[in-house]
Amino acid sequence: MRYLTIFLLLLVLVAGFYVLAPGPSAQALIRAGRLVAGLQTHTVRVQGLEISYLQGGSGRVLLMIHGFGADKDNWQRFAGFFTKHYLVIAPDLPGFGDSSNPADMRFDVESQAARLAAFADALGLAQMHVVGNSMGGQIAAVLAVRRPDLVASLALFDPLGVEQEPGVQPSTTMRRLAAGENMLLPRDRPAFDSMIGLMFYKVPWVPGALASHYATHWIRRMELHTRVFSDITGRYVPLMPLLPQLHVPTLVLWGADDEILPAGGARVLAQGLANGTQVVIPECGHLPMLEKPRETAAHYRAFLDALTAP
Repeated sequence: MRYLTIFLLLLVLVAGFYVLAPGPSAQALIRAGRLVAGLQTHTVRVQGLEISYLQGGSGRVLLMIHGFGADKDNWQRFAGFFTKHYLVIAPDLPGFGDSSNPADMRFDVESQAARLAAFADALGLAQMHVVGNSMGGQIAAVLAVRRPDLVASLALFDPLGVEQEPGVQPSTTMRRLAAGENMLLPRDRPAFDSMIGLMFYKVPWVPGALASHYATHWIRRMELHTRVFSDITGRYVPLMPLLPQLHVPTLVLWGADDEILPAGGARVLAQGLANGTQVVIPECGHLPMLEKPRETAAHYRAFLDALTAP
């Protein structure tokens, strides 16, 4: 009976902390997720910028590049499947997460790819297996073209920069963007929740404190996100002209129900790659490493294993 009383008291204390201090609760949950995945936070100074990144494991290097509005922790659950056999590194791109975001910085894809190359050089990395999602996939492809010495293989998860097939219906996000409504720049919590609904086929459950943390963080960075979006679209880099220069093995993986970038892009990319593999995951949206981390990791592990098969 005494142990039950102690347990109930601890439960009440934890619940009270969760309700009264949602910010610290969210940070505690994020740190716990990193711990479970075998990741630790590090910082390195590159070209006058502070770059925050997660690192864990040992062996061949997997560099994971997040998308627009996201950060290094988008890779937590996915990375946890690899830290026992690989050295996983997931940076916050400048302008995102805990990395620097100077007021005079350009955030276009070419600039970010150049900064990633400098980041890799600073850490002494080479011949990395690079995986990127959305904007991060676009950056990964540009990095592979501009610095082929750094990239051993590519994995592009629902990447930005792919022209859609003729006759294919634009995604919900693209239709609204054409009508003047940018769903990726929400200014309040209802708009943020609508954006999240578009990101997933089925929105995964997350603790309320964590959901509030990300909503607040995104909305507070609205001005910065608007600048980043303007830079990306103003200096847009289509991937199709780069494909003849992509010689490394490349996995193109897409959520079949992506309402940001339609899954038809997987066929377009795969057909233009000399050494490409295509995977489309059913009942999955724009963030497969978050929505279906185990299945996504299984496809990626099979791709990596095939690279070393005799």
